[in-house]
Amino acid sequence: MTIKMKKNYLLSIITCMAIHFGFAASPVKPSAVLAVDFIVSDTLTCSGSVQFTDISNNGASAWLWNFGDGGAATVQNPQHVYTGAGYFTVRLITLGIAGIDSVIKVDYVHVDFLTAPVVSADTTVCQFNAAVLTASGLTGTIVWYDSIAGGNIRDTGNTFSTGAMLGTTTFYASSQVSTGSVFGAPADSSLGGGSVYTNNAPRTLIFDCNASCRLQSVKVYAQGAGSRTIFLDDNNGTTIYSVSVNLPDGESRVTLNFDIPPGNNYELGCAGPPNLYRNFTGASYPYDINGLISITGNNAGGGALNYYYFFYDWEIANPPCVSPRVPVTVTVTPGPQASFITSQNLNIINFLELSLGATSWSWDFGDGSAIDTLQNPAPHVYAAAGNYNVTLTVSNGTCSSTLVVPVVIVTAAGISQLNAANISVMPNPVKDLLTVNLAGVNSNVSMTLTSSLGQVVYTSNGNEIKNEKVTLNLSSLKSGIYILKMESTDGVVLKKIVKE
Repeated sequence: MTIKMKKNYLLSIITCMAIHFGFAASPVKPSAVLAVDFIVSDTLTCSGSVQFTDISNNGASAWLWNFGDGGAATVQNPQHVYTGAGYFTVRLITLGIAGIDSVIKVDYVHVDFLTAPVVSADTTVCQFNAAVLTASGLTGTIVWYDSIAGGNIRDTGNTFSTGAMLGTTTFYASSQVSTGSVFGAPADSSLGGGSVYTNNAPRTLIFDCNASCRLQSVKVYAQGAGSRTIFLDDNNGTTIYSVSVNLPDGESRVTLNFDIPPGNNYELGCAGPPNLYRNFTGASYPYDINGLISITGNNAGGGALNYYYFFYDWEIANPPCVSPRVPVTVTVTPGPQASFITSQNLNIINFLELSLGATSWSWDFGDGSAIDTLQNPAPHVYAAAGNYNVTLTVSNGTCSSTLVVPVVIVTAAGISQLNAANISVMPNPVKDLLTVNLAGVNSNVSMTLTSSLGQVVYTSNGNEIKNEKVTLNLSSLKSGIYILKMESTDGVVLKKIVKE
């Protein structure tokens, strides 16, 4: 009989026994020397995936597993995925040299899938405004992301303020619950002989990470209080974490909080000379920590295979339980954007409004004077020296935008004012020829035309013009917004020119 036929025969016997006795029956124990047992990667899982490991010592050669949800397996160390929540009784029957044995563990595995949070409804905000989103979950902490998978964490908590919104964006909320920590590796330095390592050559423990987790802390034994630098390198020798810690003399626990992605051949070490205790006998690799971390050796090589360096009783934070992400969309309605520039002549401030998309305007000059609702208000005269905030609020009927610009008045000495009412430009918008009418202006005026990028495209070159009409040929200019500055000893007037 071949080995394969023999194994199938044994499985048939186990199956028949299971049917005969019923899996809910008491374990079959034909001999007191039989010992059947198993462990699992997690007795509480939020993913549903559980690794079963047979630790029987009866020389078993065939196995029959019942996972309590209708699933079964006939391999020694199966991986099983539960698709429903609840408590599950697990049964294992083995066939060994001495016969059949079994063990039942009642309500051994608890599967608890996290329920996705309930989020606020999709919302609409005006451009440049923030949206406030809310979510609530039955358990855990709400975490907000900017992507359905991966992406960046934008905030945590039940309320999330998005900040100024420029365009329509979908955010995602997820409930997360910490699953606590597990401890592993040698618990202390008593595994064998050892001494304090005082050399400069860095010594490390090499380990694999099987699932994303956090190395929260380790135990060390220091000779002398002082600062040490603990580092974590990836398999390319690149340092991904380095932290300086102040250690007391003797035993202490060091908080690291290293978030480690899955990967092989990480190295955890201490820059030399570390003056930390290490064992030179007794190490037996690998050291498995709940299936998350496997410490496989050290970097000393040679005859140091059973050396263990520095870091004992590793505390590993299990990956959190995470619910599905729930989307909520913020739709952004285009709104106006407030903009203006000022020019100043002593205590007189001239305003040139450059807002986009506005249909109404509200000017607050910051000195207690009346609100002005003109698009381009008359030059404002401040009666006293001081610091003032000029606030322009614009609206398009649905959305609004506000801009605040500070102005400083050093002196309030009275001066005559260039009368903007006596100056007109036409046509505006203009295609070719622009006529500037200075009729009624008695002082000499110089003019400068500047593009929206600050480039001077025309200047009167010091020519003094008064009480007349001036024609400017703008046919060669590109379409856009230009600023015409007219200045005299009486003040300054700014006009916004739209070139078609």
